[in-house]
Amino acid sequence: MYAQQVLDFVNSVDCSKIDNVSLWKAAQIQLLFITRDYETCLQKIDVFVKKYSNEKIVTQIEKIKALCIISNQEVGKAIIKEEVKPIILKYLNDERFLFSLGRELEFRNSLPMQWL
Repeated sequence: MYAQQVLDFVNSVDCSKIDNVSLWKAAQIQLLFITRDYETCLQKIDVFVKKYSNEKIVTQIEKIKALCIISNQEVGKAIIKEEVKPIILKYLNDERFLFSLGRELEFRNSLPMQWL
């Protein structure tokens, strides 16, 4: 998978030699989500949000966090967990984000009836 190869490259780079470390770390988080390494992705998100809370990219990282939490559940038993609800409410006007959440639930065969 190409995304895994890119992630391997990103992981191999010495961050002390990068000009924009927050962008590099954000790319790493996105690649972890794409490669379905949800546990590591959530760990990196927690560190990222604490360290780079003032960066514009945090909005995207928060959305990835919600998607990770939804995706990191057993097929057929995925729910909208309490920790995802504030993120959903924060980005309620982002149709693409809401669509992505719905698709993740659908992929998990867990689309709640109130979303239909």
